[in-house]
Amino acid sequence: MKKKLILLFLALLTAVAGYCIYQETHFGTSTFVPANLSQTQILREMPDLASETDEALRQTILALPQVQAALNSTSPDDPLDFQHIPFASVQAQLEPYLPKDWTEPMEFAVANGNTIYFSLHCGPEKTVNYHFFADGSYPTDKGIALYRFNHRGQRKSMVLYTNNGTTLQKQVEKHLWFAWLYSDN
Repeated sequence: MKKKLILLFLALLTAVAGYCIYQETHFGTSTFVPANLSQTQILREMPDLASETDEALRQTILALPQVQAALNSTSPDDPLDFQHIPFASVQAQLEPYLPKDWTEPMEFAVANGNTIYFSLHCGPEKTVNYHFFADGSYPTDKGIALYRFNHRGQRKSMVLYTNNGTTLQKQVEKHLWFAWLYSDN
């Protein structure tokens, strides 16, 4: 009887452990937390974060006729008013200012008559995102995301570097263990 009780307990423990492993691999979540690094250390790790060509890229993008037309046709009062610009039509003008390792464009859009979004893939494990303001009310916002591939072959963010014009920041992914226990779904 004692042996059967121990086997039953081990089977129950195995089932609970299997359920937890399944939940963590399929429904686990993560968040990004700031790394405790100085601005110099961040630039040493990711020198592309503060490139000298960023301002030249901003000026070139603002001078494009397609961008000017989109800025004039989008409404500042409608936060959902987007206009996408085909990258192929402006690639030749932007090519000298793009990162050397870029592989394909992700997004090139104008919103609210003032905001320009521009994103590029740099291989399968890196993206570069720019956020410009046509009126110059805010400095250029640049982000670089590094990815890895999970066990299912999906791209998953690993590190985010951001430069909002005044502050450089590095954020690393942190897994939230057993977050599925507290989800509303």
